[in-house]
Amino acid sequence: MQAKMTLIDESGEVRELTSEDIKRFKSAKEVLPPSLLEKLAIPQSPNDLED
Repeated sequence: MQAKMTLIDESGEVRELTSEDIKRFKSAKEVLPPSLLEKLAIPQSPNDLED
């Protein structure tokens, strides 16, 4: 397995995100508390979706 690259180099510059970085992202529903999801109007389940 390839080692994870840091997002910031020694000089403080932020590198470009790769598709591998993005694949590791979690959805907002996985990381934000329900109270914030409600305020942001992000559906918490498929049943919450409005047509």
